[in-house]
Parts: sequence; structure tokens; C-alpha cells
Amino acid sequence: MIVKKHTSSGKLLLAVCDSEILGKKFSEGSKVVDVSASFYGGDEVSVDEFLKLLSQAYMINAVGNECVGLLVNNGFVDSSNVLMIDGVKCAQCLMEKH
Repeated sequence: MIVKKHTSSGKLLLAVCDSEILGKKFSEGSKVVDVSASFYGGDEVSVDEFLKLLSQAYMINAVGNECVGLLVNNGFVDSSNVLMIDGVKCAQCLMEKH
């Protein structure tokens, strides 16, 4: 999984994607997600590292079945709020404590 840290007004936004979809674009009808290297291209991290980073973020933008699955399984995103585009899960999460 790849995580890129973006900072805005001193707050951390995490852009995360599954490694194998970085640089790809998915579309289905009017829905499109571009997993561009400029936004998502960061560092390869383990599941444990990813879960630790979540506590520091105010917002998470995730694309990929593995990383979105982790967000759902760890209670950060409700499965009813996951968007599916061309077989790829997408989710955004605003962390409550920030």
C-alpha cells in the first residue's frame, strides 16, 4: 500500500492506494477516479504503519480494495459509504478528533 502525506493549514491529509493501482484511471458511467502519482505517489507502507498514521490524519482519501477494506474493518468507514468504480473501492474519511 502506498501513502502520500499532504499538509494543509497544519493538518495531515493521507492519500492512500493499493500499490498495484498507482498511476491507473478507473471509470464507470459518469464516475471516474484517477489514481495519479502526483496525488497518491508516496511511500510503500505496511498495514501496521498505515494504521499508526491514521491517528495523525484529519482526512483520508483511499482508493483500492485492500486499503479501503482496512478502513472498513477497523471502523473508520462504514461499508455503506464505500464507492465502487470499475471494481475498485474508493472512500473518504474525515477523522472526528481533528
